[in-house]
Amino acid sequence: MGGAHAGGAADESSGSPSNGAGMHIAAGRAGSRTALEAGGSQSASSGGNVEPGLGGRQSAGSGGRMALESGGSQSTGASGGLGGSDDSAGVGGSAAGNPEPAMLPNGSECAANSECESGHCADGESAAAKAICCQSGYANCGGCIAEESDDAHCGSCSKVCAANQTCESGTCTCTGYTFPSTCGGGCGSWTFESGTTEGWSVDTDPSFPVNGGDGNGVTNVTTTSNQVHDGSRALAVPGSTGAGPIVSVAVPVCQAGASVNMAGFTMSAWVYLTGTDLSTYSFLFFDAWGPSSQASSPVLTGTKITSLNTWYQLTATFSSTVQADHVAIRLNPEMSWTGTMYIDSVTVTGP
Repeated sequence: MGGAHAGGAADESSGSPSNGAGMHIAAGRAGSRTALEAGGSQSASSGGNVEPGLGGRQSAGSGGRMALESGGSQSTGASGGLGGSDDSAGVGGSAAGNPEPAMLPNGSECAANSECESGHCADGESAAAKAICCQSGYANCGGCIAEESDDAHCGSCSKVCAANQTCESGTCTCTGYTFPSTCGGGCGSWTFESGTTEGWSVDTDPSFPVNGGDGNGVTNVTTTSNQVHDGSRALAVPGSTGAGPIVSVAVPVCQAGASVNMAGFTMSAWVYLTGTDLSTYSFLFFDAWGPSSQASSPVLTGTKITSLNTWYQLTATFSSTVQADHVAIRLNPEMSWTGTMYIDSVTVTGP
């Protein structure tokens, strides 16, 4: 037979017949073909092919292909496959039309179809608060906060540590000495860096010589940045002995109704005196007092107290037994005096 012609012809080189339906057994216009060749392959496809041959591969696809080879691979198209194909991703591949989620930096509001770069989306403390991306170990306090160490959000949002405390492991802790729990567990250091008097006020020691505040010439208790020893703030105590025989300020060290035996406790402070002259008979005292007892220790006297406009570091240890709830710094000019007493970096430590 010379050939049947309806768009087909005999293939002499491969020895394969053809039909006239526009489908050549070796090649055809319909986009599919079947071929048996010396290589021993056969294919049938609709956008793909099937080829088993001496190489041992078969593939079938619809937008992709499946392959079985002597090497043992198989792939399927459309949405992904074991071996991958021209139209698909391999193992772990994703379907076209299903993009990777957007990655959000810390501080960004968490959103659908997105992921936090840190892998941690932190809820707010209130139902109305929006969740935001934060690194692991940080809390959402309107921003990403390390509650283990943040003095303004210690252990929980908006829990502020008091003056002279720092946040350690989520708990507000005194930077210096901590008074016993029976006294209230307050801190024994005052730096005035908070910009407040940190509890210091006009001394109202009920025993002599203050007598409930009578005779105390303090006219104001405030903080200043004009005369400091450490940091940026100090306590400023202007006064006049024309209004009283002493100039004295005190701070509570225990909660109301509690006290501590101050015997063996050491008190230290930097003090700067300015104003009219003082004499060698003038004294500066550290006091510890409670409702019914008082202990005093002179810390500055003689020729030193006459040298004004100088910072002195003063230290004293209370030797007497006294159940105290306050400590005080008291100037006894023993003469008419008007000026200012500056105080900085006060500490009290236990025995």
